[in-house]
Amino acid sequence: MISGAGQDRLADSLAQIYERIGPEQRLMLEYKFFEPAFYHTDVPDWGTSYAQVAALGDRAAVCLDTGHHAPGTNIEFIVAQLLRLGKLGSLTSTLATTPTTISSSDPPIRSSCSGSCTRSYAAAGTVRTPRSPSC
Repeated sequence: MISGAGQDRLADSLAQIYERIGPEQRLMLEYKFFEPAFYHTDVPDWGTSYAQVAALGDRAAVCLDTGHHAPGTNIEFIVAQLLRLGKLGSLTSTLATTPTTISSSDPPIRSSCSGSCTRSYAAAGTVRTPRSPSC
């Protein structure tokens, strides 16, 4: 587990990056409960990701990947909370066993995607495969 000092170093690094992004850019921080590998992740849950981006400013938000949650996780609740807090920056569905990615880089109202990956999530814009990683 990353220590408090480790989270402080992460916060400092993110702040340095955030200071250097342009006015038209946003910083997206993705959390991962697990990776199909054997190493620790520094941002293991949406609360940690939210805490880090909330400290940065309006142009920082959480990237929610529906493929990186424990079985039984109430993803709709997480989406609702991040929308309520104004910190849902992107919605992505990556299956841990495949390289398939579906995402929306500007989520907040409703989705034109009818795919099973987004089910009833309140995501705006189109669902597409990003040209470059958004998180």
